[in-house]
Amino acid sequence: MCDHSDEASPNLVSNLTSKNSLLKGVTVSRWTLPDDANIYGNVHGGTILKLIEEAGAILATRYCNTAGPVKPEPCIAAMVRIEHMDFLLPMKIGDVAHLTAEIVFTSAHSLLVEVMVQAEDIIAGTRRKTNRARLWYVPLEKSGTVQAVPQMQYCSPEEEERGKRSYEEQKTDREKNPMPEKSVIPYTGCTECEVETVPFSQTCLSFLVGPNDVTFNRHCRGGVLLKLMDECAGIVAVKHCRTNVVTACLNATNFYKMIQIGSVVTVCGQITFTSNRSLEVEVVVEFVTPFEKNSQSQRAVDAFFTYVSIDEKGKALPVLPLKVKTEEEKARFTAGEQRYQNRKQKMQMAK
Repeated sequence: MCDHSDEASPNLVSNLTSKNSLLKGVTVSRWTLPDDANIYGNVHGGTILKLIEEAGAILATRYCNTAGPVKPEPCIAAMVRIEHMDFLLPMKIGDVAHLTAEIVFTSAHSLLVEVMVQAEDIIAGTRRKTNRARLWYVPLEKSGTVQAVPQMQYCSPEEEERGKRSYEEQKTDREKNPMPEKSVIPYTGCTECEVETVPFSQTCLSFLVGPNDVTFNRHCRGGVLLKLMDECAGIVAVKHCRTNVVTACLNATNFYKMIQIGSVVTVCGQITFTSNRSLEVEVVVEFVTPFEKNSQSQRAVDAFFTYVSIDEKGKALPVLPLKVKTEEEKARFTAGEQRYQNRKQKMQMAK
């Protein structure tokens, strides 16, 4: 990756509108507080996911509105896909989260943003890398029209080729995995289910999308959804493991529909797979607009979260095996096992 930064300039306006400076920059820094963390002092994965999405959205929105030769209609960058989201190390209460976002590829109507997260211990004066992510955004005008994206200049043909490969891979994945027609995970509300089964830990949450949850275009921000999804999945994981858990990774995720302000959102999660050291939770988000006549529930996003069970000292614990009962649960377990093996293979190839 080449350096897209500019030399310091006394003219702040020209520095902000320079095309190179728009590609890269620290866009979010935040001191983590007790209400950001669980009872063991680890910052919630959902809090970090929300910060990551905000960092990407700030950079993508700034770039799309100011990098082109002609001033476009005002637009807001909306996240449409998570290519990958890795949790490398835990973040603790009192750490300062620093997020660096960089645009690494632009297509005609989308852009790929890489976000790196570091946790700074301001007492010890040290930093450590905690998260990394790659997110796809599209610029939306107030009318909902997708705007053209100004094309970036690459440092080398190899850099551009890597970006093109990522673009084609995500395009192929979206075509192979369209929005499921099946409705939200049926919530059993089981109170006397056998422990360690799928229904025992299944969880559903609901909330009303308000002014604090939306962009200037009145669409629910992706980070708000990600935070709620992680909370739901975390509850599922805790109910199954009955220990502290931490988010390990989030699989490639597609956002199917924008959610308007005033919508009622339902988030449901259930375990699909367990290995000796981790468990996978599927989360489905659906919404309904109650003020619209004949409004029906629609799927907005679905995702697979992976969690690790840990003790009070942060040491990994064995995960209780999932008891699968039905044919559908067995099929989901097999599919989850395949995703688990694929993740292991990619991690080994990355070493």
